[in-house]
Amino acid sequence: MTKPMPDIDKSATPEPFFALSKLENAPASTLDGTSGINRATLTPWITASNDSEAIKAWLRNFDAESHTYRAYEKEALRLLLWAVLEQKKPLSSLVTDDFEDYFKFLANPPTHWVSTARVERESPEWAPLRAPLKPSSIKQAKVILNAMMIWLVNARYLAGNPLAIVRQKRSSQIKRPSRYLPMTTWEFFWDWLETWPEMTDRQQRDKLRIQMLFSLLYVTAARLSDVAQATMGDLRQDDDGYWWWHVVGKGDKEGEIPITPELLGWIKRYRILNGLSPLPSPGEKIALFFRSNGPSEERLSDSVIYRTVTKTMRKAAAEADIREQFDISARLRDASTHWMRHTALTHQAQAGMNIVTIKANARHNSIATTSKYLHDEEKLRHKENRDQVHIRKSHGD
Repeated sequence: MTKPMPDIDKSATPEPFFALSKLENAPASTLDGTSGINRATLTPWITASNDSEAIKAWLRNFDAESHTYRAYEKEALRLLLWAVLEQKKPLSSLVTDDFEDYFKFLANPPTHWVSTARVERESPEWAPLRAPLKPSSIKQAKVILNAMMIWLVNARYLAGNPLAIVRQKRSSQIKRPSRYLPMTTWEFFWDWLETWPEMTDRQQRDKLRIQMLFSLLYVTAARLSDVAQATMGDLRQDDDGYWWWHVVGKGDKEGEIPITPELLGWIKRYRILNGLSPLPSPGEKIALFFRSNGPSEERLSDSVIYRTVTKTMRKAAAEADIREQFDISARLRDASTHWMRHTALTHQAQAGMNIVTIKANARHNSIATTSKYLHDEEKLRHKENRDQVHIRKSHGD
């Protein structure tokens, strides 16, 4: 059973960590957010008179028994406690400088904020942190807390989001990673996807629908517009038995993308489960990727497919958070349909596929464009020099 998040109420908090009675006899209303300086002047759209109640309202958006809930509650509670105990102000009075201080604090907390043992929250030995947070964990805290603050603003509980400025300032200083999923992240995502429930017919259809979509994106390196425009009739078999996807891409440029046997297997299962024949017929007008309620000639918009991909990636990121695989969760949380294209082409290069083949798969006009996906090119060059170039050929030292 999930432990309820404690209210910031001096009369009810257990010793020693929640010992708010030490705070110079400050009235509870000055600490609980009843009169926070960032409170909205409009009538809130949630029933919340103080910061604890507002955070609980936000958390009610999530299943109380889920990993996501526990991860989000943990970050909210840490911030709430830090605001009251360290800054001596309610969460709803925090300004941008406070958030700057908070993230520095997480990287180097005082000893009384750290508990080396895993103990229950009610224990006198409990503390909000198990260790100073790594940069990836702090980045994740920013993401979660920013989402909470945006929600509280939209709920008209807060007047504004001071954390937004922190994110903007930092984004110009931090070099963004290459926009693709490393193989370990992709394998984590696919393994997580395979754990989706399939007890009912609807669950089976939903799961297979998402698996087919990500298989399609990964195997073909397709653009979002390619998927949105495609029909089942665009999949064609040549005289030698090979299957191809005929696309009309950027600048009305036509192309043929190979459909591997593995991908064709996913398409067959997708069709059969939705009452279609295993293989498409020439000229078939049914959308290649259709809505969850069944086959239709209606082609989904770019935005619908984009949201489907990003929403699924965010769910996987939440699971990675729970497993404390924050590098993976950070990638998944930023990922999009175009990331899938970069991921497909990068993995093809890393697997040793000929760059001319990758160029054809990507439908690039120039090899120079394709070469940017050779992320391991310099490492390979260094390894080959290490292994092959020796001053003394007899013993390579």
